Amino acid sequence: MEGHFSGGCHCGKVIFEIDGKILNVVNCHCSICRKANGGAFSSYLVVPDEAFVVVKGQELLTCYTMTEKAEKRFCKICGAPVFNRNKLYSGVTVVPLGCLDDLTKISPKVDIYCADMLPWVTPWPESKRYETGLQ
Repeated sequence: MEGHFSGGCHCGKVIFEIDGKILNVVNCHCSICRKANGGAFSSYLVVPDEAFVVVKGQELLTCYTMTEKAEKRFCKICGAPVFNRNKLYSGVTVVPLGCLDDLTKISPKVDIYCADMLPWVTPWPESKRYETGLQ
């Protein structure tokens, strides 16, 4: 899937654009994403690094190292997550869906870490399911 998306943080000081190939739209049920984002699961747009550009507020991004392999970039003004990178998935940027300006063009394709899914969460009916991460 190809597309153009724009988005940013809650306060609007950090703005990004995505232009090009969309690799995946993922719901992640791992405990790290739950804790990092404060929800039962987290939904992400997965794009190649070169498709993602911060067009405003790069200097306002700060980094939190979640694990030895995963880093989360967020706005230091409002605290909103803007994107993640993970050494396990080199060359890929992971963008929280809630940061996008228009969520009507996409829907989840995959649920990952379903082994950690909370018992009261129902997976998206059309998504593929993986007990752990994407292979």
